[in-house]
Formats: sequence, structure tokens, C-alpha cells
Amino acid sequence: MGCWFSKKGQPVEEEQVEEAPKEYSWDKRKKEDKSKFYVRDVENIENSVCRNDVKDLPMTIENCKSCIIFLNGLCKEVTIDNCQDMKIITFASGSVYIRDSSNVELVTICGQLRTRDCRSMRLYLHCPTQPVIETTQKVTTYPLPIDFESIEEIVSDFGRSKFLNNWADIHDFGPVDHAGEPNWAPGTDVEIALKDVFDEFNDTFDSSPRLSLERTIFPQVAYPYPSAAEVKDEMVFALFAGEKSEDLATNCYYRVTGTLKKAKLIRSTAGKLSPLSLPTRAQKSLQLSEGSQIVILIFEGQLLATEISSEAEPGCSFFAFGDEARTEYDNFFNTSAFGNHNL
Repeated sequence: MGCWFSKKGQPVEEEQVEEAPKEYSWDKRKKEDKSKFYVRDVENIENSVCRNDVKDLPMTIENCKSCIIFLNGLCKEVTIDNCQDMKIITFASGSVYIRDSSNVELVTICGQLRTRDCRSMRLYLHCPTQPVIETTQKVTTYPLPIDFESIEEIVSDFGRSKFLNNWADIHDFGPVDHAGEPNWAPGTDVEIALKDVFDEFNDTFDSSPRLSLERTIFPQVAYPYPSAAEVKDEMVFALFAGEKSEDLATNCYYRVTGTLKKAKLIRSTAGKLSPLSLPTRAQKSLQLSEGSQIVILIFEGQLLATEISSEAEPGCSFFAFGDEARTEYDNFFNTSAFGNHNL
């Protein structure tokens, strides 16, 4: 008879099972395409770049020359390195850094702007903080009149007041030119200079939004800002406070300058401050807590209180007219610690 058992002392072969290779945490990481964070080595106008996939991304534009770059969306931050003879439109919730670049025209909305080792630039800015330039020469700065299809979404995501723009308050780290020429100066020809930029963008990118400065989302005011004594017509000092301050100020601005067309905006600012910095009468009428958001608009023109009474929401707004407006204007901008600060 056969036996189902192996003979005593005879080794039994065991089936070999292959072990799966160990998997570590770094093996599970998604392989990310890092090229989406860059625009690199682009040269000549026919190779210009328009991208619509940059929202919330940190972007770098580097080693580009003689072309146009349009990043359509609110980036996280933007770095521009070693670029020459460029026109760039980009928007960043954080900072825009420009380094080692020359002959650049930059259109931007950004939380902060810094340059280093740059020369010959035109900067069209909406920046709520003080821009900083270092070892940078021949810069012309402008406010930013701009309108296109998705600009309202970009400004809403940006989350800062449209009435606070420090385009003409540049902090220059130097060095100063030995010939005495200033490193930067505010421009006065924005409507001519920026129209040429927008026209070239529109001609280059057939499928991109049409850029325009005719109906700008950002209010435009003349610079330098006048003192109260220099304002020849009547003045209105309008202050809006609290969570609805931006909306109230926006409605007032469009009513006064658009619907009524009886006055022009000559200065504006926004930020957060102590109630003690407010006009005395405003302290009594506003329901204000420490750190409340404030928007201030200064109008010049024949504007009656009854014409903007619909904007005077109790506890959230304050208006002064005539001589009182002039006093509050000078007191606030000359002596207040409010300043031009980030929201």
C-alpha cells in the first residue's frame, strides 16, 4: 500500500511566497507637474503666453524676453526673474517680486510689490501696501484703471478695498543716482500709456478677455492729493464703517460720480483704526468697535446732503459738508495715525 506521509527524516519542500515590496509614505505622494508653476524661456511676440489656470498658484516667470505674458486669475504670489523687454499682466493675493529685469511694463493687482536690481519699468498698480524698490532705477508708477470679463471675480477674491491704493507711495531703498535723478516718479499719462499696453494684449491674444480702461473697477484720483485750501469747489467728507463699509462706499461713489455726476472723487483710503481717530461727531454717531473696517471718500463738487441721504445708513456712515468737511479732511489725513495700511 502506498503511504500518504513522507518517510521519517525526509525534508518537506515548502511553497515559496514572494513578499510584496514595502511601500513608504513618500511613494504615495501624487506626482505633480511642476511645470504649471512656471513660464520659462519664452522669447519673441509670436510665442506670447496667456494662461487661465493660475488661480491660487505660486507662479514664476523667468528668463523671458520680447514677449507678452498674461496670467488671467488671482495667483497666490508671483516672482518675475531675469526678464527683458516684456509686457506682463498678473494678479496676486500675496506678493509680486521682480528681480534682475529691465524694460518691463507690469499691470498688477497685488498685496505687496518689491523690486530688486531692475531698470526701466512702468508699473500700473493697485497695491494696498507701500511698494518697495531696491537698487532699481528709471521706474514710472501709475494707478490701475482696468476692466475685463473676469476682473470682478479677481477683485472679490483679492478681498481688499478698491479705495486703498498706494501706487504713488513708493519706498525707495536706493542707492540714489549720483546725477541726482530720482529712481522713480509718478506718471501722468496713464490713459495713453496703458491704452497702448491693452491694445497690444488684445491684438496678441484673440481668445483672451478684452482689456479696457474706459470703465475701470478701481476709482481713479489725481495725484498729488490736494490740501483742503487747494480745493476750489465745495467738499464732502464721507466715512463708512463696519462690515458693510465697502458696499456702502461703492454705492455712494457710483451714485455721486455716475448717476448724479455732480462731484468727483479727489481722495480715498480704507483700513482699520481706533474710534479715537475719527472726527468727534462721527464718534457719537457711528456704532464702532476697535478695529472696525473704515472707508473714507473725499468728493469735490456741488453735492447736497439730500442727494446722498439714501447712502447715510444709521450707525454705519458719517458725512460732513462745506467748511466742516475741509476741517475733517485736513485733520484726518494730516494728523490721524490711520495712514495707508493693509486691510
